Amino acid sequence: MNRKHIEDILFRIGIPYGMNGFRYIVDAVLILDQEGIDDIKYTYLYHLIANRNRSTIDRVERAMRYAFSSARKKNTCRDLVEYYIGLVNTSNSASLQLLYIRIRAEDAAAAKRKQEIQKRISDMKSGKIAPGVEEKSTLKRQFSDDVADRLIRQMLRPELKLTAEGNADPCPEIPGFGRYMFQEKEAFREELKSLVRELVYEIMEK
Repeated sequence: MNRKHIEDILFRIGIPYGMNGFRYIVDAVLILDQEGIDDIKYTYLYHLIANRNRSTIDRVERAMRYAFSSARKKNTCRDLVEYYIGLVNTSNSASLQLLYIRIRAEDAAAAKRKQEIQKRISDMKSGKIAPGVEEKSTLKRQFSDDVADRLIRQMLRPELKLTAEGNADPCPEIPGFGRYMFQEKEAFREELKSLVRELVYEIMEK
C-alpha cells in the first residue's frame, strides 16, 4: 500500500499534515495492511504506533480520535468523509477499518485496470489481436481517465492556502476552484476527464 496515496486521502477529507493524528493514521493503515484487520487488537496497534513515534498509547489514541473528529466537522468535505471514514460509527477502530477497506479497494481496482490495459497493448503489439476503431477508443478512454484521476489527486492536495495555525487548508476557499471542486466534484471530474481525453487522443493520433 502506498503511503502517499493514504496521505492524499487524509488531506482530501480535511485532516491537516501538521496534525499528530495524521501521521498516526497513516502508520495505522500501513500496519493494518501488514497485519490484516480481522484479528488485530487496537491496543496493540496503538502500541506499535507509539513506539514508532516515541509517544504513548493514550496520546496516539487521543490524537487519532481528534483527527477523525476534525475531519467530520468540515462540512465542505462531508461526502468524502462519509465515504472514507463514515459519519455514524465514529470510533477509531471503525474509522480505520473503513478507511483501510476503501483504500485497498481503490488500489486493487487501479492495479486491475492497469493490468488490463497493459495486456491489451501487449496483445496488439504481438499481433494476437487486431485492434479495431472501438478497441482503440476504449484504450484511449481508459488511459485518459487514469491520467485524469492522477491529476485530480494532485489537484486535491493544494498547498495554496494556510490556516491560522499555519497548516495547509485541505478545502481552500478559492473562487472558481476549491469551492467548485468540492461541492460539484463529480461535474468537475467529468469535465476534467473530457479535457484530458481530448489531449490524449490528439497525442496518440500523432
